[in-house]
Amino acid sequence: MDDQEDQAYSGHSASSSIALLQYPGSISSADVEEPHHKCLQRHEQSGLLSIVQTWWLAPGHLFCTILLACLVQWSIRETTFPVYRVPQHYLTQSDVTTLFSVGLKIISIFITAWQAITAWRCAFIALEKTGLQLSQLSNQISFRTPLLGGDKTTILLGLVLLLGWPAQLASPILSGAITWVPALMTYGQRSNLQIAHASAHATDWTSTPPWYRLVAGDYQPVYRLVQLHVAAGAALKIFGNSINTNISIPIKNLRRFTPEVEGYANGSTVESVFMPAFEISNFRWLRLRSIPQEIQDAVYYNDDAYFNIGDGDYRPDTPVVGLVRKPNNESLDDDALPRPWRVSEHTYVVYKAFRYPNHGNLTNCSRSWKPFDDGSNDLPVDEFVTHHSSTNLTTCYAIAGVHFNAGVVECAGSRATLVAPSILECLPHPGEMQFEVMSDPLTEYSLSAVTQTISWLDMMHVITSWSPNSADPAAVQIVIENVLKVAYQGFWSGLTNTLGGSTNPNTTIDVAAPAVIASVATWRVILWVALNTLLTFASILLWKIQSGCIRPPVRDPVLTSILLDSSKVIEEVEVGLCNANRLTKKDDGRGRLRLRCIDRSDPHWCHDQLEME
Repeated sequence: MDDQEDQAYSGHSASSSIALLQYPGSISSADVEEPHHKCLQRHEQSGLLSIVQTWWLAPGHLFCTILLACLVQWSIRETTFPVYRVPQHYLTQSDVTTLFSVGLKIISIFITAWQAITAWRCAFIALEKTGLQLSQLSNQISFRTPLLGGDKTTILLGLVLLLGWPAQLASPILSGAITWVPALMTYGQRSNLQIAHASAHATDWTSTPPWYRLVAGDYQPVYRLVQLHVAAGAALKIFGNSINTNISIPIKNLRRFTPEVEGYANGSTVESVFMPAFEISNFRWLRLRSIPQEIQDAVYYNDDAYFNIGDGDYRPDTPVVGLVRKPNNESLDDDALPRPWRVSEHTYVVYKAFRYPNHGNLTNCSRSWKPFDDGSNDLPVDEFVTHHSSTNLTTCYAIAGVHFNAGVVECAGSRATLVAPSILECLPHPGEMQFEVMSDPLTEYSLSAVTQTISWLDMMHVITSWSPNSADPAAVQIVIENVLKVAYQGFWSGLTNTLGGSTNPNTTIDVAAPAVIASVATWRVILWVALNTLLTFASILLWKIQSGCIRPPVRDPVLTSILLDSSKVIEEVEVGLCNANRLTKKDDGRGRLRLRCIDRSDPHWCHDQLEME
C-alpha cells in the first residue's frame, strides 16, 4: 500500500460516524464502495425481548403515571396525616410530600430519557427518509425541537417530539391537586384521668364539705357568692369560645368547663363524661295580660325568691337576661345532695329591652322615646314591664314564655372533644338531632343560680359588649337562649368541680395531635394523567414510522452516532467540517445530510454511511 492509500485508509478509520441515503429502496451492497475493513453483521436479540429493550421507556412511564395517580386518588385523598411524628403513624405530612415529590421526579426521569432517545431516533429516521440540514440536526438533538413543514414523514416526526412536551410540563398540575386542610387527630395514646363528679362529702383543706358550706351555716351567702364567681368564670370561658365574640350565632352542642383536661391538645377525646344540658323550646313573646301578676311584680321589684339564689347585698341588679321561676321551697339536706332531677317546665324569661335616661317619671315604656343605647324597638311585643330607679332611669323589660328541659347528658363513645383549653364539647353522632336528658342531683340548684350567674357576667360587661341590635327579634331570641344555656353550663361545671373528690370516676382520654387532611382535586389528577398519556401515543406513532425504515430503531444513540461512518462528509472539498466545533450559516448551504442504509438481510451487507446531498 502506497502513502496515498495509507492516508485514505487512515482517514476512513478516524472519521466520526454519520451518512446519507437518497433512494434507500434501490440501494444494495453492490452499489456501495467496499470499505477498507471487513464489516461484520452483529446478531441482535429478536422477538419480545428485543421489543421490550427497545421501547421499554414508554410502558415504564405509563405504569409509573397510573401508579402515582392511583396512590393520590385512593390512598392520599381524604386521609389524615399528622404534622409531627407520633406513635403508631408511620407517615407524616412531610413524609407524604417527600414521597410524592420522589414519584414526580422518577416520572420526570422517564420523560427526559424518552425525549433524549426519541430525538435521536427521529433524527436517524429523518436522515434516512428525507435528509436534514446540519442546523436542523443540531437543534433536534440538542433542544428536542420539531421541524416545521416538510413532507408527511417530517410532520409526523415533529408531532412525535411535540407530544412529549406536555408530559414534561405537567408536574405542577398534579402537585397543585393536593390541598392540605388543617385538622386534628387522635393517635391511640390513652391516658387515665378522673373528671369531677358531685359528692356531698367531698372535702378540701378546711375539712368541711363544700356542699355543707353552701347550704348550711351562718356564712352560706358568702360561699354562694364565691361559687357564683367561679360559675361566672366557667361560663365566660364556655361563652367566649362558643360564640367567638358573636353572640347571635346559636350554640348547639353541649359544653362543660373541665380543668382536668387542661394541658391536652385540642381535639383530644374523652371516652365518657357527663355534660350539663339546658334546652329551650316554645319561645314566645308575651303581652302583659298573658303574664301572671306575680311574675310582673317579681320583675319590677327584682324579687330574690323568683330569681332564686342570691342576696341583694351580694349581687348586682337584674341583668340583661334573667330566668324567672317560682320559688322552690324544698329544704336542702346539709349532709346529702338533693335527689336527682330532670326539670321540664314552662316558665318565663325577662329581657332588658332598653333604658331611658333622665325619664324616671315615665308611666310606661313607649317606642316614641329614644332608648339609652340609641337603638330602636322592633321586638314583636309592644308592652313592657316598666321599672323606675332612684337614679331617674326608666328600664323596660320584655317578658317571654319558654319551655325548657334541664339535666345532664352522658356523652359516651369518645364524643366529648376538647375544643379549647379546659372546654369539652359533646359532638352528636351523624343524624342525631338531640341528646337524651337525664336526671342529676345538681340540676335544680344550678337552675336557681342561672340569673345570678348572668348578673356577674353582665357586671363584667360580657353580655352588654356582645349585645345584638335590638331591631332584630331573631337575634335577640338567640342571645337569650345562648346566655341561659351558658349560665347553666357554667354554674353546673363550677359546682361539680367544687364538689368533686377522690371518688371521681375514672375515664380515659385519647390524646390528639395537629394534623392535616389531604383534599385532592380529581380533575387535576385526570388532566395530569391525560397529558402524560400523550407520550404513550407519541411512542406508538414513532413505532409506526420506524417500521417503514430500513435501519432498525436505535437503542444506544450516542454510541451509534460516534461509530457511524461520516468519512464521505468529512472528505468533501474545502468545507472544513473535519475541524468544526460549531455551525455557521454557511454550513447549511453545503447540502443535506442523508443516511445511506442497506438492508441487513443482504448477504453482502456493508455499514451505513453519511453523505452530503
